[in-house]
Amino acid sequence: MSDFKITLEDAIKWITNWRTNLPKEPAKAHLIQKQALLDVMEPSDVVAIRAYMAVDDDGIQKVILVGVDANGQDLIDDNHILVDKSYPCPPNCGIESQLLNLK
Repeated sequence: MSDFKITLEDAIKWITNWRTNLPKEPAKAHLIQKQALLDVMEPSDVVAIRAYMAVDDDGIQKVILVGVDANGQDLIDDNHILVDKSYPCPPNCGIESQLLNLK
């Protein structure tokens, strides 16, 4: 397991930050580490991932990933993790992509 786990308390706070004060310039994309996706998908009852937009305490836009079961329910308990460590673009855009340059 990697170090992508965040607490439910941080997730709630950061998602609330996003919803109550939408960024004036939303990120164009988010870079998400492969291991973060694998960590969320690890439990056998996870069939999908839900992504929540968030803003952390430093004002950095984030994506919080949550495992979802076959009934479409978020899996938020001691057997499942909430994951962050996404990197917004800009500034983490890497090489030019025709998808990043869309208006």
